[in-house]
Amino acid sequence: MSIKEATLLDKIPKRDAPSSRHDRKKWEIMLTAANLFIQKGTINTGVREIADACGITIGTVYYYFKSKDDIIESFLDYSMYGTNYFQKASPAALDAVGPEEALKLAIKAYIESVIEAQNIVLFWHQETKNVKPEFRKKLMDAELGLIGQFENIIKLGQKNRVFNSTVDPRLAAHNIIVLADMWAFRRWDIGKRFISDVFLSKQVDFIMRSLMS
Repeated sequence: MSIKEATLLDKIPKRDAPSSRHDRKKWEIMLTAANLFIQKGTINTGVREIADACGITIGTVYYYFKSKDDIIESFLDYSMYGTNYFQKASPAALDAVGPEEALKLAIKAYIESVIEAQNIVLFWHQETKNVKPEFRKKLMDAELGLIGQFENIIKLGQKNRVFNSTVDPRLAAHNIIVLADMWAFRRWDIGKRFISDVFLSKQVDFIMRSLMS
């Protein structure tokens, strides 16, 4: 990685890994709940089942979360964080490495977030219809923001004659998100063939070739 690439990564705010005991337990409850919601559906999963699956008391779950909706809202908070990778990044940092390297780093950051919380990503693909309308709206707004960030980098690359001008930047931005999310909803096969780092590398290479051909 070049010094310029490292500078850009430093300027993109990252979600810190759960470090304290409190954060780790909260993260464990979130991931366990996401897995149960995927298996049984949000409506058919109760807080007691989440507690039992975590091996903790129901009171412990309520210590971290006020309700099942509060757990789902924590998924939303996590999902929306990805959008801030790019919205809070310094435009000067993006310019420093150019649109090609900026897009590579942006894709890499997004795929890493999918790998870290794959069941939460799958939850949104599967259970969005069963959550509160206000949650759906916030998620869609976050998705549109993320799509817009990828689209803007692609447009800049087309303007600088780095990316193929015949590529539709909006459609390409959607493709990036679907290809990244593939780890969550196709891992039943892909996970047998590739470790996550190889998947990430191959997807970045595939996307970049499709934009530059």
